[in-house]
Amino acid sequence: MALRSTTLPFITLLLFAYVGVSTFAFITSTKSFKQPLSPLPRLPTTITTTLLAHGHLQAALQLIHDTHSSISSVPSDQYHPPSPALEVHRASLPDPDVVDTTGTGEKVSFGAQHTKKHTGPSVTSYLEISLPTKSGISLHDITPQLRQAVRESGVVEGWVHIVSRHTTTAVTINECESRLMDDIRQFLLKLAPPQYPYLHNDIHLRPASEEDKRRVAAGGEWESVEEWRAQEPQNCHAHLLSMLLGNTLVVPVSGGKLKIGRWQSVMMVELDGERERTVGIQVVGYE
Repeated sequence: MALRSTTLPFITLLLFAYVGVSTFAFITSTKSFKQPLSPLPRLPTTITTTLLAHGHLQAALQLIHDTHSSISSVPSDQYHPPSPALEVHRASLPDPDVVDTTGTGEKVSFGAQHTKKHTGPSVTSYLEISLPTKSGISLHDITPQLRQAVRESGVVEGWVHIVSRHTTTAVTINECESRLMDDIRQFLLKLAPPQYPYLHNDIHLRPASEEDKRRVAAGGEWESVEEWRAQEPQNCHAHLLSMLLGNTLVVPVSGGKLKIGRWQSVMMVELDGERERTVGIQVVGYE
């Protein structure tokens, strides 16, 4: 007769408790005869938990039974892990490089795409590029500068870390196509309308705290708060969009080349132009 649905969760909870108690008892007994503790005795707990999480109740019960039998049947002074039974159960686990991508049982192996290469000395290179931008929102393809930075660094295997050094700019990866750029600009303006009554845009009420006043004074560029207010833009929408898009990117390098897709470009997004902007580029890896 099938178990009632309310009974299965209770049995599963008992199994988790049993596994925990059994593992603690085994570790205690192992320490009592000063046998070095191998990571393999913890394997039944991990596998059983995985089986239970995926609904394999019968397999979990069988593993607990086999593990208990294999450990109990060997005197403590003769125990030498790993147990053959544990190796069998470990071998039956799914290959981590084989993934069900469709939910239909079809398996796809990614093992062939994993590359391990012997490389030379480590390299770290940092530079900054300056970009004059247009008014409003604009997108600027910096992929050529990144490729040049990789070539000049000599890095063969590694990555490029890109950081936009402003609070009203961003960096992103997408297709650099003129009509798409127009769509992106219109979308961003609808997402964070510049004319919305943001608190940050109440320039006459800023600086609004002692910490804000300290930051303004630390700039050293203005002789008074009034002078600072006169140059401060109403750009809260640009700050919000910068947070949403992000200020950093990491792009892998392999074979001395940026590993981006055919239609992908790395772009700096100006959200409050017209200004002179700076992007930091750090290439890290091995020659």
